[in-house]
Amino acid sequence: MQPLMKKCSNFTGHKSRICAIDISSDSTRIASAGGGVVWIFSATSGIRLLPPLLHYKIRGVKFSPDGGRFATASSDSGCRIYSTHNGDMLFDSDSQGSTNTSLLVTPLAWSSDGQKLFVASTTKVTCFNVSNSSSSEWLIRGEQSRASIVSNGKFIACSAGSSVSLWDCVSHRQIGNIIKHPVEIKCIALSPSGGYLACGLKGGKITIHNLRDVLPGYFDDGSRAAAIRLPLVQGSSEALKSWTQDDPTHTEMLLSEEITRVPSPSHYVLATRALIRVRLKHVTLAIEDAMESLKVQSSPIGHIAMAVALLDKGNREGALCAFDLAFHDCELQDIRFLLLLKSILVFECRNQEEAITRVEYLTTRAIDDNDDEATYLYSQARTWLDAVLGAMCMKMGNYERVMPLIECVMDLAPKYNNVLPSKRCRLKIFGRRFNGPDVVAQQRLCEILYAAERTIEAVKILVNIIRTSDEEIQVCKATVDWIADFTKKFTTTLEPVGDEALRSAKYDDAITQYSAVLSLSPPSPANLLIKRSRARAAKGLWDDALRDANEAVKADPSCPWGYDAKHVALHGAKLYDGAINAFTSMLHVIEQSHDPAIRELRKNYISPSETIAAIDPVILGMLKSAPLVIIDVTTGCLCDGPERMRIFKADPSFKELVSSMTREVDNERILRVVANFFGYVMFSHAWQGNEPSFRDVNKVQSVWRLPNTPLNEKLHNFCKETRRLGYHWAWSDTCCIDKTTSSILNQSLTSMYKWYADSAATLVFLAGVKHPSNLGDLTRCLWMTRAWTLQELLAPKVVLFYDCKWKPYLGDTGANHKESPEIMQELADAIKISRGAIAKFSPDNLGGGARNFVSLQRANATVEEDVAYSLIGIFKSDIRPHYGEGVGRSWTPPGGDCGALRRGHRTCMVWEVIVIQQLSPCFRFRLQSNSLQALHRSKERIGNLPRGIMSQSAPARGLEYL
Repeated sequence: MQPLMKKCSNFTGHKSRICAIDISSDSTRIASAGGGVVWIFSATSGIRLLPPLLHYKIRGVKFSPDGGRFATASSDSGCRIYSTHNGDMLFDSDSQGSTNTSLLVTPLAWSSDGQKLFVASTTKVTCFNVSNSSSSEWLIRGEQSRASIVSNGKFIACSAGSSVSLWDCVSHRQIGNIIKHPVEIKCIALSPSGGYLACGLKGGKITIHNLRDVLPGYFDDGSRAAAIRLPLVQGSSEALKSWTQDDPTHTEMLLSEEITRVPSPSHYVLATRALIRVRLKHVTLAIEDAMESLKVQSSPIGHIAMAVALLDKGNREGALCAFDLAFHDCELQDIRFLLLLKSILVFECRNQEEAITRVEYLTTRAIDDNDDEATYLYSQARTWLDAVLGAMCMKMGNYERVMPLIECVMDLAPKYNNVLPSKRCRLKIFGRRFNGPDVVAQQRLCEILYAAERTIEAVKILVNIIRTSDEEIQVCKATVDWIADFTKKFTTTLEPVGDEALRSAKYDDAITQYSAVLSLSPPSPANLLIKRSRARAAKGLWDDALRDANEAVKADPSCPWGYDAKHVALHGAKLYDGAINAFTSMLHVIEQSHDPAIRELRKNYISPSETIAAIDPVILGMLKSAPLVIIDVTTGCLCDGPERMRIFKADPSFKELVSSMTREVDNERILRVVANFFGYVMFSHAWQGNEPSFRDVNKVQSVWRLPNTPLNEKLHNFCKETRRLGYHWAWSDTCCIDKTTSSILNQSLTSMYKWYADSAATLVFLAGVKHPSNLGDLTRCLWMTRAWTLQELLAPKVVLFYDCKWKPYLGDTGANHKESPEIMQELADAIKISRGAIAKFSPDNLGGGARNFVSLQRANATVEEDVAYSLIGIFKSDIRPHYGEGVGRSWTPPGGDCGALRRGHRTCMVWEVIVIQQLSPCFRFRLQSNSLQALHRSKERIGNLPRGIMSQSAPARGLEYL
């Protein structure tokens, strides 16, 4: 096992089981899903390329065919599509398209063009059209089991229960017969062609189905013959494949074996071997094969083989006569091909202009007849003829004729090298290859192009000359000197042009110029590589930029700017660890430089350690004013301050911050990034019974691992909504306070107002408000009866109310319900505080303005002291919690203002706190204890409270049922 392990790469990031994994089509990225998180890794380095992407109860992940996007599917939160490049969410189906199963399945498939995403659930397949965000569904009849799907782009195979159904990707109609098995199917797979379906069955058995038998119309196999037939040419598949791959020696051997295996060889095979032997310069043997072929049967290919052999022997007239005989035995569909071959023969007989005229005429006729195949073939022939004629003109010194021919070759597309193998085979019948002009002719052409300021084309020719074999160049010292002089000339010309293009942000031009110079293999390429790296980085070509930077560092390790370019490329590719290391290496090289001018540049930069030293105090300050313990909504773990700091320093946002600050500390940006990461969401709700506690969560180590109970589900939904809003952290009074430790409990009570005030948002769950909610439901709900409600309403800057289904109250989808006139007016009418005071409340201006009344009606508390303690933050009191003293203890607000909270009825009471602005800043508080009958009347209005809400009074549980 040990040797095998050395060949494996390990990727870390998930803290629970991985339920889905996929590899991009170019094999550069890996997507893994598990625990409500998707990670994207580099397949080669294992580095996380994107921050964690959250999708609760995720069951599948799948890259699009081009790898530019990937999709995720959840059991109850629908499907989403993200950009592979930056992690942006491109599409969210909400709950539509959910898999509706917690079991592991393969629920996702893409269409071949990447425009449609198919998602399987227990009863149906949903198709999302990514281009216009539309969707459609079709039922999987007769099955209620989990479903898995795979696709080859033409059709989808969907397994559910013990059967597999097949569906057309376009019409969404079921095709073929249902494939049934005696036991449940656990997983399925398709071969790349879609011809075979593999099913993994319960019990360990695997079945393979040939889908050609099930879907005969979806496969175009036909009854292929043993031989491949090209126009006028026949032979075994292996022999003709070898010919199209330009291997004449192997092709001759295969044809010879074929001829010796039979007593009477085919005239096709004999003629084909004749053509191959012409290529190998075995002309005499080629003529013998051609004669033998014509003796067996007179055929076009036999006459053509004879013509080609005679031409190679120098008998042009005989070649033309032999070729004309081919027209007597040809089929009608072969005439166009014979006319083309005749044009090539005329060209080879040194009637070049006539040959080109013939091909031009054939091309015009083909265009007029809308014959695309013939037009394509004739255009290729024209390109080849022009190239050969250009080479001949250069050899003769006719450079004026060369330029128009070069223009024609460049304009005709596609180039000869792009011809399909079958068509390329047709052009090889004559066995001629354009190997290009000789070195001297290429030098003249290079000079002509350079003089015409067509430097890039000239460089290509110069590179071709340089790559010529050493024997050919070394025979002439003048050629060696010419190459050296012209290389220097190009370097001094092109590099400044590239520099100007780079300054002008013409990055494509800059890359072209630098690439041209680098193709000449200059002796000191580091500076050019750095410049090209910067140009490529400016275009976002991070891989290419990094490759150039690495080559620059390799070429000159003492140059700091290669490391600088490497830092830029790695930072742009979001590989921040490598970017920080590259920048640190740059600083080290600057400090160790022998050049004083370079060492002087060190003062212009700050080190990563200096940046971290500036970030740390900001983190500590943020944590100091934040809750002591908080929920990581990704992992569900309870995290104290040091653990949150550790998580932040492992997060890409921290590394990006360190990597990006190279010249000075940006304190505003540090504060913005830190605040964004550590922003937390507070929970406000009425306790409903045995809520999950600090001990409960610690025992299972994650809120996501709590048993499935209604109250645990409430906590889950709060964390899910926090995550949906884009925050990492959530606080709930149920499980984020260790109530067994009095010091922590007291600190939490005195700090709670500030925690709510500094939160990114407070989510209020109204358990008793049905969906859809109506105006007035809020003020009649149980939440309004709590002693702590006033603090949790006034302190936060952002509040969002949710009904029993976790849908926004009154359907208001705004970002802050404190900005909702309708909701704020409902609250203002209920608690007798103005809308403005609710939205902009501050303890510092509590006494400002005219007479204000704050009425807390039906304020219920399990422990009577909480009625006082819930007002600590509102009045900035220095009172210290001490359960068991009752509410009779007097306390004094800051600034000498006096007031008293007096003990009233021993059970749950109705409070009314009246705050009156006097001429002097003195607040008076009056506690009014109503009769027990009034309390019962209040209960009748709000409904029966949960059992224990009036009787629980243990000091250590002072925050429960509030």
